[in-house]
Order: sequence, then C-alpha cells, then structure tokens
Amino acid sequence: YGLMLIGLAANAAGSLLLPLLRYLPDGAPVLVAALAIMLLKGFAGGTFEVVMRALLLETSPPGQVARVVGWLAVSRNAGGLIGPVLGGWLFEVGGAKLPFLVGGGCAMPLVAALWCKQSSVEANSRGSTNSGSGVSRSDVSSSGDGQSGDGGSGSNGCGVAGRAERSHEPTTAP
Repeated sequence: YGLMLIGLAANAAGSLLLPLLRYLPDGAPVLVAALAIMLLKGFAGGTFEVVMRALLLETSPPGQVARVVGWLAVSRNAGGLIGPVLGGWLFEVGGAKLPFLVGGGCAMPLVAALWCKQSSVEANSRGSTNSGSGVSRSDVSSSGDGQSGDGGSGSNGCGVAGRAERSHEPTTAP
C-alpha cells in the first residue's frame, strides 16, 4: 500500500499545485515548474497504476480475476468518457483552476482511506506470527465498516487495531 499511497498523494498534490503556476513570473520559471509538476504526476500516476493492478490481481478471489480485470477496464474507460466532459464543465463554471482543484481535492479522501488501509495492514502484519512477505488476501479483506479482518477496537486513528490487540473470541459473519 505504501507505493500506492505515495503515487496517489503525489498525483493529487501535482493537481493542486498546477493552478499555482499563474503566480510565477512568465517565461522559463512557469515552463520549468509545469514540466516538473507534470513529470511528478506522470511518475506518480504510473506508480499508483502498476501497484494497484498488482494488488487487485493478487487479492482477487480465485476464479474472479477476469471479473476484476473487466471491472477495472470498465471503470478506466468510464473515467475516460466522463472526465473530459466534467473537466470542461468545471472549466466553464470556474475557470482553468477549478478542474485541477476538484480533481486534486477528490483524491484527498482516497489518500486518507489508503493511509488508513495501509495502517491496518501494517498493524495486522505486526500482530501476525506469519513471516510471509507482501499482502495476503486476509490483510485486504474488509468487513465494510472500516475495520479489517475480524474486527477490533481502533488504535491507529483509522478505527483499526492490529491482530495482537484484538480479542481472540470467535466472530460470526453478518
């Protein structure tokens, strides 16, 4: 989750920085800053995309990989169709800055959610006696209430505790 978090956060930060270019002096400073920001966004977006796809494939239930890849393709294509229309409308409503601010602002809750999920996985890894590497299917399974695995009291600011901090009472599925 760490690389996904870095990629998403850097991409969002780049989107939020682009509108600030208008405050730089005209000429080379704007060009250099815009190039640097777009390089950051490209690298961050690529990093996020590769790690996200690998995590999706690794954590897909057996026999469901094709379905997951299909939904990923549908969501990417829908974003490609809706994004320009929404961006154009935002440009018409609020000028050149608004599409970047909305895009970067919409990514921030995702950054927070990914931060919480990473904290959850790290807490689960510290509390686990398994010495496996990477993220397992149980690490990324969620009960839908913001808590991972078998539940527990929040201890990391995101409402999720590590396995070592959880009670060992059996839980039942809802």
